[in-house]
Amino acid sequence: MGSRMVKKADSPAETAPKHEFGAVLRHQLNEISQLAAAECDVLRLVEAIVSAVASGASLTKSLESAGRSAAWFYEKLDKNQRLSAAYARAKVLRADVHADQVLDIVDDSSIDPAQARNMVDARKWHTSKMNPAVFSERIDLNINKKVDIRGALFEARRRADSLASETEDAQVIDFKEITTD
Repeated sequence: MGSRMVKKADSPAETAPKHEFGAVLRHQLNEISQLAAAECDVLRLVEAIVSAVASGASLTKSLESAGRSAAWFYEKLDKNQRLSAAYARAKVLRADVHADQVLDIVDDSSIDPAQARNMVDARKWHTSKMNPAVFSERIDLNINKKVDIRGALFEARRRADSLASETEDAQVIDFKEITTD
């Protein structure tokens, strides 16, 4: 008796006629291509919105012109760290644009002075919030230097002792030596 070989069950790709397999593969590749193109379109749209913001437009107006919602935009930023960083940079650049616009508004004599003042104040406020490191009116005076006053205290003690020795009625207040940590 001869041994019989048992053949494994063929996969659907092996049993399907070659022309059907090619058609299925082309269909799948076409779907992948369409998804990739759609994703590229979404990225281009988000980049256009970010670019509009960097040019000085508000996010609200940029989204309206793109026909998208803020929720949609923030969802895209959450999914793409590069776009999120680009949007953060765009907001800083928008502050620069608004700062430049202040000069244009002030120099434009056709704008009513009260309206110009409001426009300038709004842009100043907005720039101070979007890029406080550059445009904030707050002055930060944090000093991180230790000062040793022991020499000054020693000199004050010496002068007090010399004055006390000159007058008998003077009362000298003794103090403990002050040390710093």
